[in-house]
Order: sequence, then C-alpha cells, then structure tokens
Amino acid sequence: MKNYLAITAVLLYAASASYGSLIPLGAVPSSGSGLGAVTTLLTFTSPGSSSSETGCVGAGAGGTVITGSSVCPSATFAGGNEQAINNVFSTANAGFTNFSNFQIVFNASEPGSAQDITLNNLALTIYSSAGVLQQTHTLASAYVIANAFPGVGNAGYGFMLDATEAAQANALLTANPGAVFYIGAAANATNATGGLETIFARTTAATAAIPEPSTLFMLGSGLVLLSLSSFGRLRSKR
Repeated sequence: MKNYLAITAVLLYAASASYGSLIPLGAVPSSGSGLGAVTTLLTFTSPGSSSSETGCVGAGAGGTVITGSSVCPSATFAGGNEQAINNVFSTANAGFTNFSNFQIVFNASEPGSAQDITLNNLALTIYSSAGVLQQTHTLASAYVIANAFPGVGNAGYGFMLDATEAAQANALLTANPGAVFYIGAAANATNATGGLETIFARTTAATAAIPEPSTLFMLGSGLVLLSLSSFGRLRSKR
C-alpha cells in the first residue's frame, strides 16, 4: 500500500511538470522515414489558403490515440489541423531504453519551390498508462528551418531532451518499474504552404563521448612521463 501511494504521489506531481528543454539537433537526413516506415506521432497541415498549422496527439487510457485540442498540453497549442496518421510511442517499444536515447523528428513536406518553414513551438508529451499527462517538454524559442528538404521521408530536423530534463523523464521510469508510458507530440508552425508535415519518434544508439584535443594531449603527456619514470627506476636498480 505504501509503494502504491508513493507511486501515485510521483504521478500526481509529474502531471503538472512542464519544461522548456527540447534541444534542436539540426538536420538529420535519413532515408526510409516516410509515412508507415517509422513511428509517426503526428501529421498536420495548414488548412485552405492559411499559412499557419497546429496539431496535437496524446494518449488516453491504455495508449488510445487522441488528437485535437483536448490533448494539447497548454493554451500555446490549439490543435485541429491533424491528418489521418497519428500515433503515440510506447516506452515498451523495442529499442527504447530511456529518454536519453529518444528523439522526435520534424519532417516538413512543403510543395513546389517552398523551402522554409518556422516551427513556432514543439512539445514532447508523456502520458501514464491511465492517460494522465505527466510531463511536457517544449522548445525554448521558435525554430526557423531554411531548407525543409521537400518531400515526405527525405529528411527532417531532430530534437531531444537536454541532460537535466532527460533525467526528469527517466525519473518516471525509475519510480514506476514495469510501468508503460506513452509519448505524444504537439506543434505549431507558420510560413507553411499546404504540405503534409509529420513528426516521428526514433531511438538512437548511445555514443561514447569523444575526448577534447586538450584532454588527449594531457593523457599522452602523462603516459610519456610515466614511461620515463619507469625507465629511470629500472636504470637505477642496475
């Protein structure tokens, strides 16, 4: 009973948590990322002659997919321009280990010669298996994309949580071992020209940190001094 109350407290606390912590990764060209080839979270488009678009997707109980204003994480997002293919990403999916290796990718598909689009806001949302919003992670400021790489699936622009907020999200997993959480998304974009925008989820392999040149120099110098010291001791023994 105590464990249940502790878990409930964590979930209730997390439900009001919101962070401006999505880090832009820049262009992440990748083949095979068209609709149906990846876990597409959200598809949305600008209606009619409008150049603005907004969409939201979230989870109901058991991971039921819900779109529209009811799952927009804040008044910043209105929703309503969602198209046919929308999903939520389960933390039970193969390849997911924690939020440090999770990314969402915005893939614009502007028609004709249109190249640029502005992502005014983007949110990664995390829901409990009961469909309760736990955390919201958003961009700190608008992100201008000068080259949208026309065509669905050609390339995209990646975003991930910074280290601090990835730890916050991972705390949900630690506090609720075995629990499944669902990840949704929300987005506002302007300067859109009627193309079909998508946001998909993906996991990435952890990469080892590459030492700075100064660190390598210090390490190399230390090894040289250690070798000379050993050689000196060896000679003194003779």
